[in-house]
Amino acid sequence: MTSVRHSVRAILFDGDDVVLFRRLRPGREPYWITPGGGVEPTDASPEAALRRELDEELGATTGPALHVFTLVEPGRLSMVFACRLVSLDLSRRSGPEFLEPDIGLHQVRRVRPEDVRTLPMVPPELGEFISANAATLPALLDAATYAPGRYRPVVDVHLLLIDGGGLTDGRVPTDGGKVLLGRRRSTGYADGEWQIMPSGHLEEGSRWWTPPSGRPARSSASRWTTARWST
Repeated sequence: MTSVRHSVRAILFDGDDVVLFRRLRPGREPYWITPGGGVEPTDASPEAALRRELDEELGATTGPALHVFTLVEPGRLSMVFACRLVSLDLSRRSGPEFLEPDIGLHQVRRVRPEDVRTLPMVPPELGEFISANAATLPALLDAATYAPGRYRPVVDVHLLLIDGGGLTDGRVPTDGGKVLLGRRRSTGYADGEWQIMPSGHLEEGSRWWTPPSGRPARSSASRWTTARWST
């Protein structure tokens, strides 16, 4: 009996565009693929495999992932999910394909979905599906994202650290106080933006609480430029 390899692919929307890889390999013409990869025995489900692959290939997290297409090829069965990008940090890439230079480059590109069919996609059937459903897929994702009680929204948490000065009764910093800000750099997503830091996502099962100290749960200082801004 011929074995069948199971894989997952992501039609990953970032705004009105889809995120694709332009593949450059020695001895071959450039071609385009969607993010994704093989389902591993340790993956709890195809969706779990998809989220692992997106983290490894793009340092990405997404909202709801909808199974919209199944592609059957000789020796391979691919489940295709549509999802929206929540965050992306290319400095967190960890997949083996980015550690082996002999297999070429994965260039991240954003393309209008209706234009995907004009690219040399592998497989071409997936490119045709994306373009044919350029309007339908975003509508399905919007319906899934905002369905009451169906999906948990992503919640950002920011900790305002004040250096010097004090707080008024309305908890507003007084003159002379400074707040700690961070500026994103070398992440591949929203670089140059200033944000209150420390910050992060509220994880599933977490509760609101007032920490006894200003220490963040995990540090990402290597990808931030910090500054103190006078109030």
